[in-house]
Amino acid sequence: MKDVYRASLLYMNAYRILRQDFMDMLKPFDISILEWSVLSIVNAKTGESFSQIAHVLGVDPSMITQLLPSLIQKQYVEIHSDLQDRRMKFLFLTQSGDEFEKTIEKDMTKKLNVYFKSVSLDDISAHLRVLEEIVKHAS
Repeated sequence: MKDVYRASLLYMNAYRILRQDFMDMLKPFDISILEWSVLSIVNAKTGESFSQIAHVLGVDPSMITQLLPSLIQKQYVEIHSDLQDRRMKFLFLTQSGDEFEKTIEKDMTKKLNVYFKSVSLDDISAHLRVLEEIVKHAS
């Protein structure tokens, strides 16, 4: 039982620390973690539908719709409709969005490298597999 308690506390503290670091990093750009997450998903797999993005983030598709005006206004994304079914909308990064996402990704990687400097790549990979299993079984 002590291991479960310890693991829970560590996860909560690590999440809080990383979330605050990411929020601080994004603040000068006037973008939220959720908006940045959308950009990262679209960067990883261009042309994602709103519902696909929402599924990955574990939010309602209407949440993605609410985020879009800000991302469009900042010229980070553009929406394309399916030619056969105009109701289907897909999100694409603009050149500006792609450059912005890469800049933030680089900054976040630098920050994570500070935290992980004494952790082996094998340990990081093992931890990612554990997190993937948690998410897989919770879905």
